[in-house]
Amino acid sequence: MISVYRARDQTRTTAPALKLARTTDIIGLTAAASDSMTNLRLMFVLDSLKAGGTERQVLLLSDALSRRGWEVRVVVLGPDAPLAKDPAASRCEVRSLGERGLLGALRGEVAGFAPHLLQTFSARPHTLCVALKVLGCAPRWVVGVRDAGALFAIRRPASLASDALVFRARFGVAAYVANSAAALHAKGLVPGPGAHILPNLLDPRFRPLSAPERARARRRFGFPADAFVVGAVCNTTPYKGLEILFEACATVAVPKLRLALAGEERGLYGKRLLRSARAKLGDRFTYLGLRDDVPDLMPTFDLYCSSSVSESSSNSVGEAMGSGVPCAVTDAGDSADLVGETGWVVPTRDAAALAWAIREAAESDPASLASRGAVARTRIEELWSPARTAAAYDNLYRGLALGPR
Repeated sequence: MISVYRARDQTRTTAPALKLARTTDIIGLTAAASDSMTNLRLMFVLDSLKAGGTERQVLLLSDALSRRGWEVRVVVLGPDAPLAKDPAASRCEVRSLGERGLLGALRGEVAGFAPHLLQTFSARPHTLCVALKVLGCAPRWVVGVRDAGALFAIRRPASLASDALVFRARFGVAAYVANSAAALHAKGLVPGPGAHILPNLLDPRFRPLSAPERARARRRFGFPADAFVVGAVCNTTPYKGLEILFEACATVAVPKLRLALAGEERGLYGKRLLRSARAKLGDRFTYLGLRDDVPDLMPTFDLYCSSSVSESSSNSVGEAMGSGVPCAVTDAGDSADLVGETGWVVPTRDAAALAWAIREAAESDPASLASRGAVARTRIEELWSPARTAAAYDNLYRGLALGPR
């Protein structure tokens, strides 16, 4: 059962939890078609290697599959970015194509590497691989499905065109892979033949800190020792719903409450958003910018908040749980299923509901809050088990690469 907000009396009620697809009950998983010693080549094609959730997951998966005997190459359409130097990228080859002549450059990469399987993420890689299929020079193709941009697709004609070509014409698509049912449903797909739901991998860098470690980390990030720190780690994009989080925190009458945000400031919208946060919260708001030390930052929070209006399966929520931090989340994507009974779930776009959750957490007994965090850690270790998730991807990919065409 999940804790949910009831607006009339600001109390909790319960609702049946949605079933979360796990590696033990993957929908339509194809059995491996050959023994595990077969050396296979896999190519991931990404827009960039900026510090985003999908990009980090691809590197974790690449590392895990490399350890299982795959030869993995990550091809990035844009220039090099911070994650290209991430330790998880060390076991696979990362190649950047730059921004010019992408179709020809990608065609050359495919011809030279000769992958048994190719997986794309987002509009530009999808569209380029449609072109490769038309030219007759692309291998079996897996489409990664995300729903974060679905709300804004009307502003992104390339995304609409890509989806129409990929999901309707199905140019050689071997399978759709999503980390949540929400991601498939947002694209008008339903789990079934050719559609597979596989969970994320828990990044092993995210772990609880001992009391002395946590105290030192909080001093390093400038958090007062007695503050109740609400944290969020995300970019300043509209679907993250940060304006709702700022409004909620501004209405919570807990003197020691502080809100800390880490993530990339994006464009004029991001600048306006941060100005709004400072105007509403004053010195109770700390903007930490885009960081490469989030595994050190996450365990310093007393509560993690996700205020998204659209999600698939939130990496940051899973990472907070892995750090032993209880979460208050909006019911977007699979966030409610991830959190379960370990935290608080409220409707999207409802500042009053989110304020209720934050207030309840801030006024909780510290031992009770710590217990929630410990249970959250245990839960996400089960749901996002790196070993089982990697084995499931290995099984699926081998079945697709070696099975009948």
